[in-house]
Amino acid sequence: MSSLKINYDVQLLNNSGLSDGNNQVYKLKLPNMTSWTAHRTIATTDDISTKMDKSNPTGTGSLKVGDTVTASGTNSTAFGTGTTASGAFSLAEGNWTTASGNYSHAEGTATTASGYGSHTEGEGTIAQRFAQHVFGEYNVLDTTGSTTTRGDYVEIVGNGSSSSARSNARTLDWSGNEILAGTSQATGFKTASGTSSQFLKADGSVDSTSYATTNALSTKLSTVPDGTNSFLDSNNKISSSYLPDYILGQLVYGGTVTGAGVATLTTNAKTKIGTSSNSITLTNNTTAITGYSANEGIYYVVSSNGSFASLGLVTGDWLISTGSSWKKIDNTDAVSSINGATGAITNVVKDTTNGSSEQILIHNGTNHTGVWTSLSTAPTSGSSVPITSGAVYTALNSLFTMTNVSVVEID
Repeated sequence: MSSLKINYDVQLLNNSGLSDGNNQVYKLKLPNMTSWTAHRTIATTDDISTKMDKSNPTGTGSLKVGDTVTASGTNSTAFGTGTTASGAFSLAEGNWTTASGNYSHAEGTATTASGYGSHTEGEGTIAQRFAQHVFGEYNVLDTTGSTTTRGDYVEIVGNGSSSSARSNARTLDWSGNEILAGTSQATGFKTASGTSSQFLKADGSVDSTSYATTNALSTKLSTVPDGTNSFLDSNNKISSSYLPDYILGQLVYGGTVTGAGVATLTTNAKTKIGTSSNSITLTNNTTAITGYSANEGIYYVVSSNGSFASLGLVTGDWLISTGSSWKKIDNTDAVSSINGATGAITNVVKDTTNGSSEQILIHNGTNHTGVWTSLSTAPTSGSSVPITSGAVYTALNSLFTMTNVSVVEID
């Protein structure tokens, strides 16, 4: 058997008939313990003095096993190669790991657990905050807090490639919020009090709004008031037959309107402007229902003469809204006056009272006997005189073809 260089009790179990062939089995009784609590199988060719060393311990009650290991913390343990357990009650194992925080645990290769009660594993990982767990490879360090106070994260999964290229695949903070660098996939997500009718939104809140499903929407679109056709055409657009005329650019007949702007409404007009009233007084502004904005695309037929919105309205004209103002469509051709005279046209003569210029006069019931002197024979009331020559003929001939034209005096 190889030499055993330790300062605590060892019981050789082979003396009791226990052997596993070429190896010897020992039970170790550690300091301050009253019973045999651990055992280790050591090959007979091993130099136990280099594997288990309790001589000149650095930390009180510490244990180191391996090559170039240090157990300097009180009751610390270091196993493997190049490991260091400097924190009280710390454990470092594997390859060049360091457990410097009290009650910390470092395992794997080139890992460091410097936070109080921290645990690190994998390669190149560092847990430097209180009660923090880090595993994976080369994580980004948590810089909030301290070795004895909480940092941002209770757990970190590193996915870096080297000490100069650190990154995290996942972090979990102390409030239970998790951040993933990649995509999370699951068969379902559920809140603590979620129901099947709710939706989990991207910001983490719960949406309880009821939404129509595709099937429900299709059903509604395939059923229209007439019960025969679909709202949608072959291009999945709403059929024009179900759109109001004003949306299609067609005018809506609104009813009649007086010259003062009092409109008697049709059913279509009431629907469009949103009123149940049969009559309204239109306004030259943007007032709801009565103004030109609400009446866009509606036209009214003028039922009496008058003036509205600075427009002279005559019976038969159309009053129409463009959405930004009122306009008139002139549908009458009455002559309002000629040479200052108004009324129905009854005869045409040369008006010599207007000077030497040739003028056309419209008689409207006023006796103009004096103007007939240029005619060879002046007409009397109810009689007519053919015009074949003279100043009146010349004047009229410049405007009309003078064939069988007579002047009639009806005063």
